[in-house]
Amino acid sequence: MNEFEIADAINFIAKLDGKVILQLIELMNFKNIRQFMVDINGTEKKLESRAAFTKERQMHRRKKYFIDGVEVELVRYKRRSFC
Repeated sequence: MNEFEIADAINFIAKLDGKVILQLIELMNFKNIRQFMVDINGTEKKLESRAAFTKERQMHRRKKYFIDGVEVELVRYKRRSFC
């Protein structure tokens, strides 16, 4: 619901010299919250296009994107990456 703030969050985290990982967490679709849902596939494509490189976190099989020195982890509930 705040996908428009991702670039600002990355810029903020960049100032912390790699001490913080930005985790973007997809909302679970239950109890009619569709109005708060975002296009997670579109968000993932935007992250991929900006990333210098990506890797997969082995424990939860989450994608990590490295953008401007910031580690961005996408947590999707539909995949086995959720906790």
